[in-house]
Amino acid sequence: MSSIELNSSPEVNAMAHAIRNRSERHAARQQDLILYRLSYASGFLVFLVCAAACRILPRDINPFTRGHSEPSSIIGDARRVTAATIPYAFMG
Repeated sequence: MSSIELNSSPEVNAMAHAIRNRSERHAARQQDLILYRLSYASGFLVFLVCAAACRILPRDINPFTRGHSEPSSIIGDARRVTAATIPYAFMG
């Protein structure tokens, strides 16, 4: 314990504890954000390769374009699939 906690009132101890908890939560949030961005970037790269490879398939059996009436770019397909899948890894 620090000298502040030994010589202070319960209110000051509670405030010091709250500040410590807040900084720990902030650090955990930052770690989660970094992990999410790394997961998103790696997922995007995987889906980008898949979207490029799927361009040789006919439009009606291509999993990236099925159900979409207008054509889209390979990057747009990869971004759409990444945004639809990666957040599920961070739920719960």
